[in-house]
Amino acid sequence: MFQTFCSRGAEQKVPKVLKTAEGSNLDCALLLKERRFIPPHQEYDSFAVMTIALQESASYTGSGKAFVDRKFLQLGRGDLCIFQYDLCHGVDVQEGSHLELVLHFKDSPQAVADGSCPWYSKMVEVGDPDGLFGHALSLVKKDFPAAKEFVEKACEQDHVEALYTAAEWFWDSPFGLEESQNSSASVELWRRAAELGHCRSRSRLGSLLMQGVPGRLQQDIWEGKRLLRLAFEQDDPDAAFHLGQALLQDGDRDGVTKLLAACAKGHPRACFQVAELYREGQFQFPKDLRQSVRYTKWAAHQGDAQALSNLGHLLINGMGVVKDEAKAVRLFRHAAKLGAAEGMLNYGLALLRGSGGVKVDYQEALEWAQKSAACWGTAWLISSVLVEAFVIEAELSGIKALKIVN
Repeated sequence: MFQTFCSRGAEQKVPKVLKTAEGSNLDCALLLKERRFIPPHQEYDSFAVMTIALQESASYTGSGKAFVDRKFLQLGRGDLCIFQYDLCHGVDVQEGSHLELVLHFKDSPQAVADGSCPWYSKMVEVGDPDGLFGHALSLVKKDFPAAKEFVEKACEQDHVEALYTAAEWFWDSPFGLEESQNSSASVELWRRAAELGHCRSRSRLGSLLMQGVPGRLQQDIWEGKRLLRLAFEQDDPDAAFHLGQALLQDGDRDGVTKLLAACAKGHPRACFQVAELYREGQFQFPKDLRQSVRYTKWAAHQGDAQALSNLGHLLINGMGVVKDEAKAVRLFRHAAKLGAAEGMLNYGLALLRGSGGVKVDYQEALEWAQKSAACWGTAWLISSVLVEAFVIEAELSGIKALKIVN
């Protein structure tokens, strides 16, 4: 049973569905981006889901909350699969590529119009934890206090997804409600969910414990590694990435194995990290530009900001790829908007010089340079040098005054 994905090697673009016929129960939205792995989950927001395989089957796993109890299901081209909201399912493309069309349905036109999930009503009445949690998710954007109340009721019954969600809300409250933050409550909820075997709670808490958060969570490397190893054994790509990084920092080359396992699941940061290892030739990786480009592309296709900037750098210089300045500038712009300091600087330089056919805009170029400099934090010297360089280059281009943005 599956949710939409487009795996590595499949870069087809799918058009957006802008509207449906009047009175339709079909909940339309656009799907695709490149992914290899979707962790086990339930479609709480849809009454039913239909998937149609568009390619011949590749090897991938089906339903089940843990790796050991997943059931395998192959969908060949033209095969159709329909399932309801209460099925725990996921996708794991182990080789090749697979493309599917996924349609999400609610149970009435009114539910589509107002975004409600009325099928949970009877479940809520009898106190069913799945119903309480699903109803809570349908209320988040409309009535967050009410949503929080229903999540807490589900937590009282040890519903692991509710425990995880409540922990996330206490840690980083939605809608900027800082008064709702409660670090100790978050940790307690994550720990309870982890004890019950919840993979994402183990991974999330483990990664936070590895680093520690000043004023919020004391560092505990041993416990962090323990939780990450448990989550890794449950096939969690985030755990594989964080555990891999920790092991490499300790000089343990087993960290490479963990990073590559995360890459196999399409983890964007792991792909970026491996690209850098190939580029630098670290941890017994050979310097291999072709492999570095491959993993950089993979990370960029999944929206990693630094990878987008790095791929733009490769394109604009023709390093291991066909030179394409216009595409490079588009990647720099995307990376800049996603918050990558290098992307901001590179896009600013493109605006300053008119690279890739972009219209020259000295003022915007300076603003991006200053944003990039600000990302360096305390590196005030870098900031001042960057801004000064932009001002000088702009003046040499005939612009005598630029507005300095503080």
